[in-house]
Amino acid sequence: MTIIFITLDCDGYIFTEKMVRLDLSYNKFQELPLESGNLELVNELGEWEVGIGMFKNLLFLDLRGNVLEKFPEQVERLELLEELYLSENKLSEIPSDLGGLEKLKVLFIHHNKINRIATDLYSLQNLQV
Repeated sequence: MTIIFITLDCDGYIFTEKMVRLDLSYNKFQELPLESGNLELVNELGEWEVGIGMFKNLLFLDLRGNVLEKFPEQVERLELLEELYLSENKLSEIPSDLGGLEKLKVLFIHHNKINRIATDLYSLQNLQV
């Protein structure tokens, strides 16, 4: 799988810290791109793992209508995330990692194959039911 970065400035730098909204819905992703140990990326970005977790200021993430079977890696790094849409996938569980997203207000997980929700999810005080 190849990771494609969108350049947001004229100098060729990726300003992931400026992105607050990301809509990847209805793309038929089986998993989100994650690159580990690529020395070129380590040198350029100073990160060992490059993926969705780089979008540190993301408030809104829409992954509806894909074919995700497991919870996307690095979502737990999105500490400012307020809205997460995972409906219409093939997820079977919601992991405890999600319990660290203290600012999460909206979580849509309907139309999946969920048979397990981690109890940490119940500690999210801002989550609106």
